[in-house]
Formats: sequence, C-alpha cells, structure tokens
Amino acid sequence: MSTPTPPVVRTERIGSTLLITLDRPEARNAVNAATATALAAALDELEADPALRAGVQPRASTRGFALPVGLLRGRPAPGPVRSGR
Repeated sequence: MSTPTPPVVRTERIGSTLLITLDRPEARNAVNAATATALAAALDELEADPALRAGVQPRASTRGFALPVGLLRGRPAPGPVRSGR
C-alpha cells in the first residue's frame, strides 16, 4: 500500500477568509502544474462562495519562495492567471 501524497495547496476557512497555503517546502513552494491546478481550484472555491470576502496566501515554508518552474526554464507558468475578484 502506498502512502498518500500530501496536498500541495491547503485551504482553511477562518470566518469570511479563505486561507490558501502553498505547501511544497521541498521545492521552496515553486509552482508546477499540480500546484497551479490546486491553486486554481482554491481560487474557484473562493469565487464560488459569496460568504468568503478575502483570500490570503501565506507559505508553509520559511526557507524562501521559488519562481514557477516554467519561468525558470524560460516558459510561462502553467495554469490560469487570475487577478482580483
């Protein structure tokens, strides 16, 4: 039996705020395709719930933050880019 893979993006509701946490400390929270997809799902959750008034994105690691993998290779980051509500 294999060990389940932990989520790369975690969400937690705190009142009317959705806490969206990148959790890839081994990669300094670099955004890859799986992370972009999970982040888009979290933003969809935020947009779909009128009770949520804000989204906050901290990082789980204190080791820094890496650029998206695609940017490091000279390509655009995978997944949709969204701004504001």
